Amino acid sequence: MKAGLARIGFDDAIVESPLQRGSAIGDLIFNELGNQYGISYEAQRCANSILKRVSKERWTYFLNDCLKVDDRILYKLRQENPRARWMELVSEFSLGTLASREITDRSVRQLIVESDAKRAKLVDNIVVKLIERLGYEAS
Repeated sequence: MKAGLARIGFDDAIVESPLQRGSAIGDLIFNELGNQYGISYEAQRCANSILKRVSKERWTYFLNDCLKVDDRILYKLRQENPRARWMELVSEFSLGTLASREITDRSVRQLIVESDAKRAKLVDNIVVKLIERLGYEAS
């Protein structure tokens, strides 16, 4: 499976442009969040091992420029189980610390801070605002 992920662009050596890097991180996070029914454990192991190698700079790029426009992830965060996994991911990768120093978008910074604090209702409220900012309905 790991070799398969590398073949489709999740290996650092293959993902060259910032846009590809942001998209690849988003795809990995999308996988990590699963759905309302659960996750694929095998895919989780592979994705998690790749996410552990993501540099601070790439996390910063993703959070500043990609997350706020990734409607796939934002809509997943409206669901209880994926939102709980998101909050765990934020803690696991110390994104709260990064957000307090590096994230320029106020809403994204607040999303990360509230996720790190495990405040699910506030996370959902922020996600709704981000979705609406994209011009979509949040329901």
